[in-house]
Amino acid sequence: MAAFLMLNVMNETHKKHALRVFRDRNNPLDYLNDVEVVERYRLPRRYLYELTDLVRGDVEHPTNRSKAVPAVIQVLATDRCLTKEIFYSECADLHGISKSSVCVAMDRVLASFCHRLQNIKFPSSEEEIRQTKTEFFRKAQFPNVLGAVDGTLIKIQASSDNEPSYVCRKGFHALNVQAVADATLRFTDLVCKWPGAVHDSFVFENSNLYQILSHGCSGWLLGDSEFRKELNSADFAHARVERLFYSDLREVHSDG
Repeated sequence: MAAFLMLNVMNETHKKHALRVFRDRNNPLDYLNDVEVVERYRLPRRYLYELTDLVRGDVEHPTNRSKAVPAVIQVLATDRCLTKEIFYSECADLHGISKSSVCVAMDRVLASFCHRLQNIKFPSSEEEIRQTKTEFFRKAQFPNVLGAVDGTLIKIQASSDNEPSYVCRKGFHALNVQAVADATLRFTDLVCKWPGAVHDSFVFENSNLYQILSHGCSGWLLGDSEFRKELNSADFAHARVERLFYSDLREVHSDG
């Protein structure tokens, strides 16, 4: 009899846990002011809505059956996880969805971004190159500049494959990501495939961008000492870029 009662209690408990709970899913963009939106999501309200419109067709359910998560909530949850590095459970509580919904939303939103966002492009046409150089000169009076390059360490979980190569100089597991930006702070080139132990100069020398600059592209990149190296017979591009910079700089001073 006692065993029967215990089994009955367990069944009732299981039924209670199986009940679905629909939380309040108020859109934070409806009640946060502009400063609070940027503080929490690192992007202005307008850009968050533009991203939502971009991915809506890929992530939003055709009906509201079973309280489907709206596209804007999926984008906000993904943005919050990426920019604030918070736990999925905390992000779920903030946006009124479950932890599993956060995981699904991130997969869908990021897949849509990769498919639809084609806005990272290094200047190649004469008009694009001229405009990029003009913007840099207006901003900092540097002539002949095509972009500013730097590397950054993106923290990741330890990889089971060749784990030591991902330990960066700061002592944690990371990817060494190379980024190039123009004068408007827009990314024009990204390399995201090298482990954290790799040096910035190695990433640059093995990038497509290095090949472009080495084959006669008229212009140069601004970078720190991590990208400096000794010149040899294979480094004609660096020598050419250096000569162009100093000749252009002399022209600027002589005109002034």
